[in-house]
Amino acid sequence: MLKEALQLRPAERLQLIEWLTQSLDIPDEKIAQIWAEEAEKRYQVLKEGR
Repeated sequence: MLKEALQLRPAERLQLIEWLTQSLDIPDEKIAQIWAEEAEKRYQVLKEGR
């Protein structure tokens, strides 16, 4: 598989990298929600000067 990928033109390799990266970057809705809540808490603490 690597040999085949290395034979691709640079633009094709970049496209392949993008596709592979996107396939790994599927956000978990629950984790995203937890981080959003944590960010809001931290913002409020910062805003209130605590």
